[in-house]
Amino acid sequence: MTDEPKRTEEKTDMETDAGGDRSETTALVREVTRRMRLRPDAVFDVEDPERLVPLLPVQELLFAIQEMGVIDAGDLVALTTSAQVQAFLDLSIWTRDRLDPEESDDWLAMVLELDDDDFIQKVRGLDPELLGTILRKYAGVYDPQLQPIPDLDMAPYVTQDTFFYLFPLVPEVDPETGKIDPAWDPQGDPRFKTATRLVDKLYRMEPDLARNVVMESASSTTSELEELAYRWRSGRLADLGYETYAEALEILQFLDPSALMDRLTAPDPEAPPRDPDDPVTLGGVLLEPFVAGSEEAFLSSCLDTLDPEDLDRVTLGFTFLANRIAAATLTQPGDADQMSAALTRARQGLNLGLEYLNRRNPETASEVFAKVPVSTVFRVGHSLTLQLQRLVGALGRSGRLSLATRSFTLLDEPWRDLAQGLTERFPQVTRAFDDMPREGFRPILGLADLLHATQLVEDLSAQWPLCFLGLKFELDWLTPSGLEGCRPAEPGAVRLGDLFRTAALSHLLGRGLRVIPMEAADLERATPALREKTAALPAWTKELTEEVARILDDRALTPPVRLERILGTWLTPLSTEPLAGLVLRRVASPQPINIP
Repeated sequence: MTDEPKRTEEKTDMETDAGGDRSETTALVREVTRRMRLRPDAVFDVEDPERLVPLLPVQELLFAIQEMGVIDAGDLVALTTSAQVQAFLDLSIWTRDRLDPEESDDWLAMVLELDDDDFIQKVRGLDPELLGTILRKYAGVYDPQLQPIPDLDMAPYVTQDTFFYLFPLVPEVDPETGKIDPAWDPQGDPRFKTATRLVDKLYRMEPDLARNVVMESASSTTSELEELAYRWRSGRLADLGYETYAEALEILQFLDPSALMDRLTAPDPEAPPRDPDDPVTLGGVLLEPFVAGSEEAFLSSCLDTLDPEDLDRVTLGFTFLANRIAAATLTQPGDADQMSAALTRARQGLNLGLEYLNRRNPETASEVFAKVPVSTVFRVGHSLTLQLQRLVGALGRSGRLSLATRSFTLLDEPWRDLAQGLTERFPQVTRAFDDMPREGFRPILGLADLLHATQLVEDLSAQWPLCFLGLKFELDWLTPSGLEGCRPAEPGAVRLGDLFRTAALSHLLGRGLRVIPMEAADLERATPALREKTAALPAWTKELTEEVARILDDRALTPPVRLERILGTWLTPLSTEPLAGLVLRRVASPQPINIP
């Protein structure tokens, strides 16, 4: 995330001389970037790191610096440009629209330890308003000719031109005692010491810049300087897709995937002219979509088919996309973990979108990217999962999943997890239905995953009709009056699986596949047969599947395609959980107490 005019002024020898070796330089940038994800100091393995570092992706560089520890990353930062340092601060030291001293402490400490030439080269490129805001956040700055001086038991720091005084910022009063912390030492205040070191070094290296910064700090309020600094910062971030929250939300809105197919049959658009000296195409601001060993295998195979120029263009689009996703999810762009999640979501949506648009043929990736922007490919993939989200939402609104809003009271696990995962902002599917079931969720990465999730939603939608239209269970079992004298007594505690398990026990007792609440004696009588059936659960599931299919056939109804899976999930808890919590039970009425 760089300010392009500044970046151009600092064009390195490598950029100037790249010419015919442009593709080799781009390949080297990408290779070093990938290595730095595994080992943040990998850039020092190349022959001329000082010529390569200015070309490395800013956000990738930042993640490497954070992995090394900002305080310990001075050697790497010394090789960067002032525009890259400005970008590091843009991404790292802001919390929403406020500069956060907690985040800037390490950065200032590290920059102040750079040698004089490196220090002044970095600081000259920073926004003066940013320097002024930092100074105001770390110390009180006063013009003694115009402003009253704080009454502190200490001498002020006097700037080298003797025009301005600096004092430590007085900490806030303790709300309990109404006093300042008695342990506070004005002379030893760490941020005041940092501020005086910064001003002292600026006056020594660049007196005019120092005087301008201190003068602005003395004559402006913190909020005024912070507002100006934030505006400059917002402009730079917006240039790479990190828009305002409201603007960025468009990237997550639904887009009809089938409508994009028409665009792919249109004539090839004329490629825009390219600037061979544009540093962006060398990767100076780009986030790499490549991740070794990532799950997005189809995306990787598509990227492998692109020529260097197409790959540059796609990678730039990927940067915009990832930053728009970050903005839409209120992600702090300098937080490596949060940005890693945004990058992963970008890759996942692209992987699914490309599979859909390419018809699973990676060789046509260049044709797709020539006609469809990277962000639109992502929206296609994301919208395919949103279609499932909409289906689950429609089932919920119809009362087929729950008796209450924003919940899934009628569902057993793992169906409840399925519904919950698909209603997340980025829909995901439970791993409980995988070939090797386990806990947790996984993204919908490709068309096979999409088909799997679609079939699960079909099974989900079949459960309520199966119970109440196919097997003719009474809807009264979902009302307070119907549950009178039963446990559970609240309709919101009854699941569709409870009704079927109760009917399965009735069937074991020879009463037919009907919901008849169990008396204590019924539970005792059914327990031996239940143990025998659950010991061979697949066989019992198959037996009940055939019985349910026969009942439905007699009523001229078509069984759900995966009826055996639905019944299996309802019956499985009988082999692992206490019986009393899995069926409807009849509770004996309390006997009246005779009082003599």
